[in-house]
Amino acid sequence: MPRAASSTELAPAALAALVEAGLTLNEARSYTTLLRLGSATAAEVARAAGVPRPKVYEALRLLEQRGFCTVAADRVASYRPVPAGVALPGWLRHREQERRLAAEADERLAETLLRLLPHAEEASAAPTLDFMEALFGRARTSDALEQLIGRSERSLDMIQQPPFLQPRSRWNLAEVAAARRGVHVRVVYTPEAIRERSRFTALQAAGGELRLRESVPMKLLVRDGVEAMISLRDPLTGQQGVTSAVIRHPDLVGPLQLLFDREWKDAIPLEEGAGE
Repeated sequence: MPRAASSTELAPAALAALVEAGLTLNEARSYTTLLRLGSATAAEVARAAGVPRPKVYEALRLLEQRGFCTVAADRVASYRPVPAGVALPGWLRHREQERRLAAEADERLAETLLRLLPHAEEASAAPTLDFMEALFGRARTSDALEQLIGRSERSLDMIQQPPFLQPRSRWNLAEVAAARRGVHVRVVYTPEAIRERSRFTALQAAGGELRLRESVPMKLLVRDGVEAMISLRDPLTGQQGVTSAVIRHPDLVGPLQLLFDREWKDAIPLEEGAGE
């Protein structure tokens, strides 16, 4: 009977892909060995996978926790693999959830640090022409966005499309607060931006005027016709990023206001678009 290839002889690409998916190399070798053998003891896995005996027990324990195998308690425990078509989707969903929670935790930490850390003193008392300010990074840009919305007194015009800067817990909080203090809030969304109703329902209930446009030229915010914020695309990929610019010169804010007014005129009421 021909000898079956061991996990140590498996295509390196398959092991590398499992490692990229979050398994250790010992776990990847142990799992592929179980898939080949069907059922095996820890000693058999260690021998066939080329994993040191002391480390194979930890690898199999983690594989069981992560849904890649089951264990049958007997005089000698034996391990059986969970089919890849079942194990991998479940594991990748778990990994995505972990990444989302970690990103939200980072956002909260950044917001806390921004509140707690002192602001640097101005290097010089000389007046500056602060007509444009570049913003880099999700936390700093998100903070500047909320501050700009908080300064609005009469009007707040926005064009929204993914990706979004704020964590889910802060969606529309600043916009709703502006609407409730009497600011005229208008927002143009793309279809991708309203796939989740929680993206807009609170603002709609607060009196914001919302419209829909199939595509928009940029992400834009204009407050009171005197200050604007635009989201800049990556110059190499053309993809929307988290780098933004705040603009305060009237010669630049004016054309941006005209751009919003044109997009608003060509957009349709949100209710009509959502009903299609």
